[in-house]
Amino acid sequence: NQVMLNEKLFTMSHEVHRLEQEVAKYKHSGDPFHVIKGKSAAIQSTIDLAKKVCTVKSTVLILGESGVGKEVFAKAIHDASEKP
Repeated sequence: NQVMLNEKLFTMSHEVHRLEQEVAKYKHSGDPFHVIKGKSAAIQSTIDLAKKVCTVKSTVLILGESGVGKEVFAKAIHDASEKP
C-alpha cells in the first residue's frame, strides 16, 4: 500500500512540475530569455550579448562545456529573433 502511495506521489509531483513549466511559458512570454537561470555578472553579460545578436540576421556559434545551457541560449536567441 505504501509503495502504491509513493508512486502516486511521484506521479503527481511530476505532473505539478510539468504544469508549472507550462504556466511559466505563458507568464513570461514577452522575454524568451526569462528561462535562463542565474543572476551573476557573467550570465547577465552573456544574456545582453545574446539579445544584441537577435537584432542581426546572422548565424551564431555557441561554444561551451557540456551542461552549461548552450541549447537554452540557442532557443532563446531563436525565439527572440522571430519576434516582430
